[in-house]
Amino acid sequence: MTYNHTPRRRFTDQQRLAFFEKHGGICHLCGVKIVPPEKWEVEHLIARELLGPMADEDENLRPAHVDCHRAKTKQDRAAIAKSNRVRAKWNGAHRPKSKFPATAGFHRPQPNTRQLYGDIEDAKS
Repeated sequence: MTYNHTPRRRFTDQQRLAFFEKHGGICHLCGVKIVPPEKWEVEHLIARELLGPMADEDENLRPAHVDCHRAKTKQDRAAIAKSNRVRAKWNGAHRPKSKFPATAGFHRPQPNTRQLYGDIEDAKS
């Protein structure tokens, strides 16, 4: 149940090169320069599922090392899951865990006692 159903933006090799040079070839997550043999990806500052249709705009895209991107994506998944839960609850699709509302509870006898005919007795007798 994600918010953004638009197809991902695809970059040609020339567009990736221009994008890389525009941002100085620096990973925006760790701040280290990306050396050309290293693999890098186009990363969303704000996850696609959280931002919606404007997620693939140039202002939301930055270069990142593959490992840095993987770590950030792992963190983003928790935020996306929470966003989906909040949206489901807001739209009324959330089912409560119990059919009955929580009660104040009932009196529970102490573990070493038992109740007979309204009197509390020691369990050993």
